[in-house]
Amino acid sequence: VRAALESSGLEPERLGLELTEQVLIGDEADAHRTLSQLKSLGVKLLLDDFGTGFSSLSHLKRFPIDVVKIDRSFVEGLGTPSGASDAAIVSALVSMSRATGKQVIPEGIETEAQVATLRRLGCESGQGYRFSRPMALADFDAWIASCASAGASS
Repeated sequence: VRAALESSGLEPERLGLELTEQVLIGDEADAHRTLSQLKSLGVKLLLDDFGTGFSSLSHLKRFPIDVVKIDRSFVEGLGTPSGASDAAIVSALVSMSRATGKQVIPEGIETEAQVATLRRLGCESGQGYRFSRPMALADFDAWIASCASAGASS
């Protein structure tokens, strides 16, 4: 990572590395040491798909993670009549993440009802098809320009 930053000239704080919790399982001392070295470079560390699989609340406390990405399985039901338990879980994850100094990014946002619920729960950012599908860099440049001009005209 250090070599890639040096050769590209990218400012380290502009790089975010997404990690799954599987990386944290096993030799936790080695994982902590490696993540601490990455943090010392200035890169951001994002914990992907939090809340499923190998999730442990202790990871929020023990590892130098900057961002918790809430798994889409907790976002799917938001804004629906049966979504109360999802909202309670997301609310708790947001509270715990904030209390430990971490940003929260819910994943899998597809509807305006999900956006509204997440805003009500205190989420300031999110990721999902509601905003955009994955795209090539050239398409991204055009997309961001159209977003900027749409924002300027409204």
